[in-house]
Amino acid sequence: MRPYEAVVIFPTLIPGEAIQEGKSAFEEALRKHEGKVLSRTEMGKRLLGYTVKKQKEYRACSLSCNKQAQAATDNVWCEDSDKGNNFFEKGVVKTNIYLSGKEDKCYTSPNLGKTYLFEGICKNNKYQSIQKSCAELGKDYKCDSWICVKELTKQFCYYLDLQTKGQLPAGENRRLL
Repeated sequence: MRPYEAVVIFPTLIPGEAIQEGKSAFEEALRKHEGKVLSRTEMGKRLLGYTVKKQKEYRACSLSCNKQAQAATDNVWCEDSDKGNNFFEKGVVKTNIYLSGKEDKCYTSPNLGKTYLFEGICKNNKYQSIQKSCAELGKDYKCDSWICVKELTKQFCYYLDLQTKGQLPAGENRRLL
């Protein structure tokens, strides 16, 4: 049998015989389920909670806040700056829940070592994200700066020679890096 701990709290304003009846009912429930009390610590009568004097005002405020929250969800809207599934443009999705917006982002999985674009979209007037591996668009694509970009395999660097005042030496108008 595994031991468990239980805290049984009775209201302090009930008479002593009612507390004793409550203890007996608790022990009977334990016996019914083949349990038993191994030890007991009684802490006496102490006030564990306090009555709130302005409980009615707090309750009214709470109900008002609940109604306001409900009204906010009744007015559902969603805007996507890159107009949906656009893996080549950084977008921000703003909704009635995400007023500041949620940006598209690149994420590298620590377990897989793969990088994915999380593209935010609006679906049924709610924010949703799509996980996209940019490599699916082609072997030279990767996620960079919140979008899928094609890596250049050959890069050219154009330079000017300041001594010749912008005139390039013959045959050297570009250099392969």
